Amino acid sequence: MIEQKREYYRVEYPINDRPVLLSRDKKFEVIDISEGGVKFRVDNNGCFLVGDVLGVSIRFSDNYIFNCMGKIVRVDNENVAVNNIHHIPLERIRSEHLQLIQKYHVKH
Repeated sequence: MIEQKREYYRVEYPINDRPVLLSRDKKFEVIDISEGGVKFRVDNNGCFLVGDVLGVSIRFSDNYIFNCMGKIVRVDNENVAVNNIHHIPLERIRSEHLQLIQKYHVKH
């Protein structure tokens, strides 16, 4: 059996169904999300530094907006990972997962 090493369940988004993360007067695509954090795509990571505290708003497909602050824990060429100070509600994570399953589940 494969052991789950993450503290929180993570929802990964397909390219066409990604929530929008708003921060520093810019919009970014959310790649994945959990109760404890979010990873988003950036064109140029020069303005994001590990250790910085970042205020963000995440707008989901149903226009629900979650505002939080978090600490940047990882930056690479295309992605920034933030651990949230305020946890995203588990109900929202489950709802997002269920919506993706319903949308992409193929009936045989």
